[in-house]
Amino acid sequence: MAISDCQWHHQRIHACDAARLEARWSWLTRSENGVPARLNAEGFEQFKKHARALCIDQKEVLMAKWRFNPREFLVQFRRNRWMSLRELIQTIPRKVKLGNIETTFAWGSVLDKVRDGTTKDGKLKFPAKLYLSLPALFRKYLFGTSPSRSAHFLSQALVETDTFSSIFERGDSRYFRTMYEEITPQECAEDHDNERSVAWQLRYAYKPDGSKYSREEYQRIRPPQVKKKALQLGNVERGDGDRFKGRGLIQLTGRSNYVEYSRYRGRDFTNDAGADLIGREMYNALDSAFKYWIAKGNLKMNINRYADREIQNGQLAEVTRAVNGGTTHIDSRGAYLDYLRQFLGDEKYPMKMHGKLQREEV
Repeated sequence: MAISDCQWHHQRIHACDAARLEARWSWLTRSENGVPARLNAEGFEQFKKHARALCIDQKEVLMAKWRFNPREFLVQFRRNRWMSLRELIQTIPRKVKLGNIETTFAWGSVLDKVRDGTTKDGKLKFPAKLYLSLPALFRKYLFGTSPSRSAHFLSQALVETDTFSSIFERGDSRYFRTMYEEITPQECAEDHDNERSVAWQLRYAYKPDGSKYSREEYQRIRPPQVKKKALQLGNVERGDGDRFKGRGLIQLTGRSNYVEYSRYRGRDFTNDAGADLIGREMYNALDSAFKYWIAKGNLKMNINRYADREIQNGQLAEVTRAVNGGTTHIDSRGAYLDYLRQFLGDEKYPMKMHGKLQREEV
């Protein structure tokens, strides 16, 4: 409905006048037509304190003939997707329940992760200052225009990093060599005999139909698979598997990918010190993940195109395959995605919840 300049000007004064806060916003404390009040007394006092800090009291400003709608200003402001430290903490639910397993994240431990990083046994596992680098890169890669993109990215990152606990691929020198360089038939036999080995954990010892390879079959099929993987990653020198192991929020892996990222940034990340910076500096750990996210690569289209699609059953699986190469831990990714869509957006999405997640109000 159109309003006159006089009405518009009158409305703008009320929006900026701290003296009228209670009169204009008291409806937040009332229950109407079965809808509970938005704020209790304590919450309303906090709201008024916050609103007064944003109000403009200068008479000259209040009497100016403003010609913009404050709601549109808020829409534009939110599109930069800047999040404070407290807001970023809330992207991690306090409780995660998947099936019969419930995990609780204490407020203090989450604060430590996103602000100070994570160190274990004297070794850096997750760099500090996530809360400073993430909003800056949301702006750089235009994620602010889409809560859905942001939700997809964070839900994948939370699972890939074990809830912001580590951005380094775990393993010893044997693991990286036999995963990304070469593996001997004897090592295949050792892995097949060990039910706790990656052969079983990552299902390499299973056939496409779900049945198990025999020991002899695995010794025959696995070495060519590793050799093919090494060629795809550009690992041509001994030690490349460990040297170019996975680092970053969406782990950058292999010599070719490190070379490509170096060209993209105009900075050498292929020597030992440079490669380590992917994991030690939060900006690099994030930027390499965003670069992968928007690059076409072998995916034919960047991951945002999957995330931008209308909500459908296969959307999450498409994004997960693009990130993970499969659908590992897809229930966890889906649970985080459901939660983050509601937290980052303005609407509740009419989709099946993958798990039960709770956020502590702050």
